[in-house]
Amino acid sequence: MPGHRAPGPTCEGSTPVRTQPGTLCLAESRPPASVGLGKFANLGTDLAAGFAWLKTLLTGVGIHWGVDSAMPANAQVAGPAGAHEQRPMLFERLSALAGRAPEFWGRYIGGHYSMTAAEARFLHGQGCRVLMIYNGAHDSAASVRGGYPQGVHDAQAAISSANALGVAAGTFIYADIESGWRVTADWIRGWSDTMYDSEFGGAGGIYANPMPQNAPNFNNPYCQAFNADAKMRGLAGHHGAYIYSSEPEPGCGVPGPNRFAPATAPCNPNTVVWQYAEGCYGGLVDQDLANDVGLWSMW
Repeated sequence: MPGHRAPGPTCEGSTPVRTQPGTLCLAESRPPASVGLGKFANLGTDLAAGFAWLKTLLTGVGIHWGVDSAMPANAQVAGPAGAHEQRPMLFERLSALAGRAPEFWGRYIGGHYSMTAAEARFLHGQGCRVLMIYNGAHDSAASVRGGYPQGVHDAQAAISSANALGVAAGTFIYADIESGWRVTADWIRGWSDTMYDSEFGGAGGIYANPMPQNAPNFNNPYCQAFNADAKMRGLAGHHGAYIYSSEPEPGCGVPGPNRFAPATAPCNPNTVVWQYAEGCYGGLVDQDLANDVGLWSMW
């Protein structure tokens, strides 16, 4: 589980930014027509994305460092040994330990350890984006081992939780599918189609283990769903489905691996976030990298 082992866009530099909730800018390593611009595409955003893509093609795709956690980023934690001042918040403590502030923070909705509006305001006030993870799914016939209706049900629960929190339209929500869970192709399609038809990003995303040895549990059903579902692949002018990969895990370190190299499902190249280490800094956080599109997909 991530963190628990325990529209008028502008671009700054080569990094896509959401300057306020709902305003998007996309920088990619390929022309924007191959991925689309979400449900808010129009001529203005197409033009902006075209320039952003050209700049990224010339300067290289960005790699962005972040973390995810079960503990709220604004929770107070123990400070340095011997310190007598007020206990720092997790965000402050993590930034001090890492020597830098994270660009994004993965947090939950829809299950245990859910994010609050106060925490979201805190993170946004730090200039930190939020990676939205739905952890209300579970490894049973009533959820990921079920069929299309169960996928719809989980997606609706995620959408309801995101709306209650005030998550911006266009934000991707990633369903937490743990390694070893036996997810079905029909559940994946139910989740993805419902996300696609919502106000949130594309056909949604899934956090999963796409390593070959886990293929019977994830890659095989995922690719069966992806190849049969046009919404997952992304219709003209719309984003499709994204993956948040939990593998491989080379180990804790900042800023992490020097290249973006997550495991990915063979049918879908759009793996945009990578959890490369778990239980870092005494179990406080897991560590992640995102490419430009992954960062753009966040709140």
